[in-house]
Amino acid sequence: MAYINVVMSLKDFIWYVGDILEKNGGVFFIEEKDMEDIFMIKKIPFYSDSDIGDNRAGNLGFFIVSQDIKDISKDMIYKDETAPFVIEGGKAVGDFQRT
Repeated sequence: MAYINVVMSLKDFIWYVGDILEKNGGVFFIEEKDMEDIFMIKKIPFYSDSDIGDNRAGNLGFFIVSQDIKDISKDMIYKDETAPFVIEGGKAVGDFQRT
C-alpha cells in the first residue's frame, strides 16, 4: 500500500482532484457526524466545496471510490463488490510540526 502526504485543506483538495474524478468516474465522500455524534458518509459533488464545513473534526476522513454507491456506509466502502478501488484520507494529527 502506498502513502502520499498531501498538505492542503479538504476544500482545496476537492478542487485539486475534481477533474481526475470526473474523467475516471470516481466519487468523493466525506465522513460527518450528526447531532447525536453518529458517523455518516456524505457524497460531495465535483468542484463543490460548499458542502464541506470549515470546522471539521480532526478524526473525520474522506474517501475516493471508483464508482458511485447508493446508501453507503463506512463498512461498505472496503468491500470489493461495492467499490473495487478506494482511496482513504484524513487529517494526520501530530505528524507535522512547525519550526
